[in-house]
Amino acid sequence: MALTKFTDDVEIIQALSNTPNATEGLTADQLKAKFDEATGKIKTYINDTLTAEVDTKIDAVEDVIEAVDTRIDTVEKTLSEESSGWVKAEETWTYASSNTITVPAGGLLKYAKGDKLKLTQGTVKYFYIIKVADTLLTITGGSNYPLTSDTI
Repeated sequence: MALTKFTDDVEIIQALSNTPNATEGLTADQLKAKFDEATGKIKTYINDTLTAEVDTKIDAVEDVIEAVDTRIDTVEKTLSEESSGWVKAEETWTYASSNTITVPAGGLLKYAKGDKLKLTQGTVKYFYIIKVADTLLTITGGSNYPLTSDTI
């Protein structure tokens, strides 16, 4: 949307004769008002039209900036996770046994044997997937990281 153009005539003084008091019959106060008329039109346009339209444009730009900032944050997070080798699962896992974790359906599409896992059960623990089923991951953390029945 383009901004509304100011099209009012502001050549008010130019349109007066050389002797407006005598020719047009203007009083001194009416002549003074003629000098202020263009300024009043401009002021009304700025306050009632232009400011509202600019504010709307600024709001739209701020929305775009916020969306771009969110996308940048997402990209930075993804790049950071990928460079560290760890990517958040963004799903809920639950303890199934000392070497298995229940995951949402679709595990066969998301996980593979050999994938690394990092999870927290009181402390950070590291595991490798040794077998994948659709909703169950079989893991090993060696003797360093036992999987317990604590919340994952």
